[in-house]
Amino acid sequence: MTGLPIGQTMSYGQMSEIFFMVIMPFFFARLGVKWMLAVGMLAWVVRYGLFAIGAPSEVRWMILTGVIIHGICYDFFFVTGQIYTDKFAPKPIRAQAQGMLVLFTLGLGMFIGAQIAGKIETQHTPEAAQEFAAQVQAASKEAQDIRAQILTAEPTEKEALQAQAVVLETRAAEARKSELRSLEWKPLWGKPALFAAIVLVVFLALFRETKPASQN
Repeated sequence: MTGLPIGQTMSYGQMSEIFFMVIMPFFFARLGVKWMLAVGMLAWVVRYGLFAIGAPSEVRWMILTGVIIHGICYDFFFVTGQIYTDKFAPKPIRAQAQGMLVLFTLGLGMFIGAQIAGKIETQHTPEAAQEFAAQVQAASKEAQDIRAQILTAEPTEKEALQAQAVVLETRAAEARKSELRSLEWKPLWGKPALFAAIVLVVFLALFRETKPASQN
């Protein structure tokens, strides 16, 4: 989404995470572990689906909604998993269980996910996008070099160098927009949405919530 400020837009997801963390006990008491996790997985499906549909046409409300529901995605899935582990693991191995959970989710899981995501991105980055990316890199480097020259240039030369830098930075920004628009957003986000949906179905079919192993 080329028209949205990145920092401000991403902060909505952080605010959402805090909000849902606060109201999480209300849902936890009513839904239980299984359905809290299921809602978290469903939120991932919806999030990726919104990006898949909204990104190609730059539908602002879809992009923003996908960012905002990050709070549900994270709190209802990751935090619920941590609570479940703490509740059901016997006290002597509780710390080790939490460590293993972090290792598998935020460690090994993210490592594997990053590799797969990189391959998916490569598959759906057409040659045109690569050409625009090269233009961005070239124009940005040239602009940086000129900015460095301005620091030591004569006063009579600074205005011309400044104008050149602005032109190059504008060119880089336009090339970046063209690069983003040329990416194949629908399959790029559609594949993780489909995978998340499959995981949700498997989870609902196989997960059985049991009583805590220890109440200590």
